[in-house]
Amino acid sequence: MNQGIVVIGIGLLLIVVGIVAGVVGRLAARKVRVMTATKTSRLGDLLPSFEAVREELGGSSSEMHQTVELKGHVACDAPVVGELSKQTAAVVHTRVSREVEVLQRTRDKNGRTQERWVRSTEHVHSNEVEAPFFLDDGTGRVRIRPAGANLDLTEVVDRFEQPTTVEQSSGSISLGSFSFSFSTTLGSGKRTIGYRFQESILPLNAELYVLGELSDTGDGLAVRDSDRDDRPFIVSTKGEESLVRSGKSTAKWGKIGGLAAFGIGLVVTAVGAILLVLA
Repeated sequence: MNQGIVVIGIGLLLIVVGIVAGVVGRLAARKVRVMTATKTSRLGDLLPSFEAVREELGGSSSEMHQTVELKGHVACDAPVVGELSKQTAAVVHTRVSREVEVLQRTRDKNGRTQERWVRSTEHVHSNEVEAPFFLDDGTGRVRIRPAGANLDLTEVVDRFEQPTTVEQSSGSISLGSFSFSFSTTLGSGKRTIGYRFQESILPLNAELYVLGELSDTGDGLAVRDSDRDDRPFIVSTKGEESLVRSGKSTAKWGKIGGLAAFGIGLVVTAVGAILLVLA
């Protein structure tokens, strides 16, 4: 392959990386701006106005919307139970993956066959369960509908087990009281290294930071994702200060890295074009 074409390809890849990094940085900066500009509200001050309008409408939804920043703790009347941890929580994400090695055969320039084992991951089980949960700030509580938010969950299980420890003769895997059936048999040229069990939860009574849209619609009063693209939706067990600090860092390095990659990409692409012309 012509060297110029290869160099141009590398340059274009760097330009794409620069654009992506810049976009990530701008999104992070926008989140920080909205967080710092939005004053923390108390539910005891917000909810009466929503409830009064609904009462005036005879119990119908008011269709009122307001961007809010709330701080409180997780409340849940009917929590779910983690498959692995057996902990009660408002949200549970469970993952099981199989680490395998695959035998790959290639031929070198002299026609000789070379073999090497390449490691990869196969996802064999995934389950996400969520109970209705609320933010309670001591003055009131409101339903949180987390669809569209990047939920900040707490990891409670992260274990790697050898196949001989968890594989059952019945064609299933088991860890403690958790088990499920699937084919553990591998074809030739493939071998199992082990299984990784992971589980993350939104703990009951955890401190909760929420930035979103408080709206009263047909499915009730709740904080949810906004239809506006410029309004971030954050549901996190991290405090506002930590989120702002992390967002500023992402915005800074996204901008620096994006400009650097984009600029280098332009130079590399130009060099590749010159090589292509001279070839």
